[in-house]
Amino acid sequence: MLSLGPRVPMGFPMNVAALVAAPDAPLPRLPCPPGQVCELVAVVRRALLEQGRKDTDEPSETESRPEGGDGGAAESLAEHALLAVRSFLPCNRCKGAESMVQGLRRLGHVERGLLLAAAAPDTEPSALQPPPQSRSAAETERRALRTLARRGLLTISGSRRWGRTICRTLLGQVVVERLGPTLQTGTPIRWRRHRVALAAAPRLPVGELLAELHAAVTSLRETITTTAALRAMNRWRRRRVMTHDAAGDDDKLALLDVVIRAIDAARNRLASHAS
Repeated sequence: MLSLGPRVPMGFPMNVAALVAAPDAPLPRLPCPPGQVCELVAVVRRALLEQGRKDTDEPSETESRPEGGDGGAAESLAEHALLAVRSFLPCNRCKGAESMVQGLRRLGHVERGLLLAAAAPDTEPSALQPPPQSRSAAETERRALRTLARRGLLTISGSRRWGRTICRTLLGQVVVERLGPTLQTGTPIRWRRHRVALAAAPRLPVGELLAELHAAVTSLRETITTTAALRAMNRWRRRRVMTHDAAGDDDKLALLDVVIRAIDAARNRLASHAS
């Protein structure tokens, strides 16, 4: 458990306050263009700040703060909450799609064949066929898989020993839907003509991005809860002394609850503005 510093006032639950002890941790880099703030992060951060200030009776941004005061625990909590869910931001349905489209380059014969053979998103992944017997051909296939994954067109799971599966990403699916015949014939693709349409296809409005983030964070919370319950059951069956830090799971769940409430508040605000 992290030690509590002077930046954590009364008002936060102790397991949440413990996660606010390192308030200066920077947010990981997002795929947004330099100098541009992620719209989704801005909406969630605003809801987190409002929620945190309400819970701790901190002054709002328009109210005066005590002389010499720092950013406050609400801002610290907001930054930590965003750090906790950074990996679950649906960047592939927002600016991340634009960034990946800009990186699309020539696709060779092997890359095209693998992309066409891969399963569509949200379906059962396709089993990757055994590698060619020729060492050079096998290396060509591995290099093609790495290229497709690096460009955000394909996801690869499994291992060489137990078999691998491939599945198109959302961007990969859009490329196949729009340029399928060109991929099949081997005709060179002039990416510049298609970049605007390819980047726009996977994008979602902020309200739907919030819904995707809410689903991802809720799923993560359920996974942590289920895993903790299974650990407890296993310890009880084997009569073992508790070695897992149960308080650590409580900390994670408490922080995720804060994020879920903030996302709900942001979605309600958008709905009220739309009506």
